[in-house]
Parts: sequence; C-alpha cells; structure tokens
Amino acid sequence: MIFRSGDPSHRVASFWAWTILRICGIRVKLHGAENLVAGDAYVLASNHQSLFDTPILFAYLPLSFRILYKKSLNRIPFLGWHIYMSGHVAVERHNPTKARESLDHAAERIRTGTSVAVFPEGTRSYDGVMRPFKKGSFRLAIKAGSPVVPITIVDSHRVMRRGRVTVYPRTVELWIHPPISVGGLTEEDASALMNDVRKVIHQSLEQRRGKSS
Repeated sequence: MIFRSGDPSHRVASFWAWTILRICGIRVKLHGAENLVAGDAYVLASNHQSLFDTPILFAYLPLSFRILYKKSLNRIPFLGWHIYMSGHVAVERHNPTKARESLDHAAERIRTGTSVAVFPEGTRSYDGVMRPFKKGSFRLAIKAGSPVVPITIVDSHRVMRRGRVTVYPRTVELWIHPPISVGGLTEEDASALMNDVRKVIHQSLEQRRGKSS
C-alpha cells in the first residue's frame, strides 16, 4: 500500500482528472481558492450534479484530499484497488455499525492533517437542483474538529444529460466558500451545521441560475 500515507496518488488522480476534462472539452472557472490555507485540514462539502464532479474536484482544488466512497467499489478491478490503496475511505452504507466505524476512521485521517471531500446529497441531482443533505458528513466534521468548506459546482449537470452518454463541452464554475468553524459544536449540532452549509451552496446556485447558457 505504497500510496496510503502520502500525496503521490493525489498527483496521479489530479493528472488523470485534468486529462479527462481536457479531452471532453470541459473548462473550469475556479473562484475562492484563497479560502483554503495550505497545511490545514478540512471537510470539503460539495453539491453533486454529475459524474464529472469528482474529476473537477481532483483537477482544480488546490490541496491534497481523500474521498469517502461506497465500499462496493473495492470489487471493481484496478479502479477499486487503486482507490483502496490510495487511502480513500470506504463506507458501508447498509451497515450502520460499519458506517460509523468508517466515519471514525475518516475523522482520524482528518485529525492527522488529511482533508476529506464529501457529497452530502449522497447521489447526483442530474437537473442541477440540490437534493436534501445527509448528516453523516457533518457529524464527521464535528468529530474531527475540522472546519467545513462549502463548495458549489455550477452547471456540471449540463455536461452529460441523464440517461445519455453524450458529453457536451462547456464551462463549469467551481466556487470555494469560506470555511465554517465547528468549534464548540457537539454531534447534537450536526443538523444545524448541515443546514448552514446547505444554505451557502443553495444561495450560490440561486445567484447563478439563468446566468449561464
């Protein structure tokens, strides 16, 4: 497991992601990179519109991070093996006990300085309208004592329409918002934290609705 404790795998993933976006003609405008401080660890909470969201984050977020992913992906040859060996955190969604253990493991990774990216909706929205958030990501942030950074991806759902395999080249916006502190919060505050983060992303989407073609 030569990649689990370092950043070589992240550099490989970033290059892979940048290559995919380039080939597909997807351009990304990045805003708010100054809100991330080098060396700090965060829970990076993004809306989820497209299969391309993960490559967008890997290619353009200016820090190394790991992702939470479905444990079932481990069974996929090469891709699953790479994700596991790179130190990303598998979550067993259908087993609450194991899911909590996965969050404990992720919290420990964050406390040792590794940021983690999450999609609190749990699934893609396809139409650009956010789905309800799940609280697990915010329990994770509170458990780790790590600030949550709301991230808005705008218009990635237009790159590939639901039920189609055609890719439509276009410009996507990636907004990194100021971190939200979890200082003094307990697990009972996870819902309020979730609502605060969702409000930031929702307002960002609403401000840009109709401005792109």
